Amino acid sequence: MAGFLDLRVKKWIRVLVTRLVAIVPTVAVALLFDSSENELDQLSEWLNVLQSIQLPFALIPLLCIVSNVRVMGDFVIGTVTKVKYFPLEVCRTFKCSICIDDLLQVQNSHPFG
Repeated sequence: MAGFLDLRVKKWIRVLVTRLVAIVPTVAVALLFDSSENELDQLSEWLNVLQSIQLPFALIPLLCIVSNVRVMGDFVIGTVTKVKYFPLEVCRTFKCSICIDDLLQVQNSHPFG
């Protein structure tokens, strides 16, 4: 945490805060949807859909950044890696969009009903 923001925080405080940020929302959602196992299954499916939507917004810029010599310098990925991973990401994004469409058709465009 002392890196980019230059924050000086004790290690045990940093660990406590990061664990609470991860655990508290998880417990809250589990307690909120505790009424039936079916609701938790549907919630899990929709969380997977959300992650499928968000993943290209992380991976495509990441691939662009690690391909840029000006940004990465000596650590830039090679041409073979670019040729391999850019089409792979396009295919993965297309596959996820098909899965999202299928789930929406099964759920009749309504996540919990």
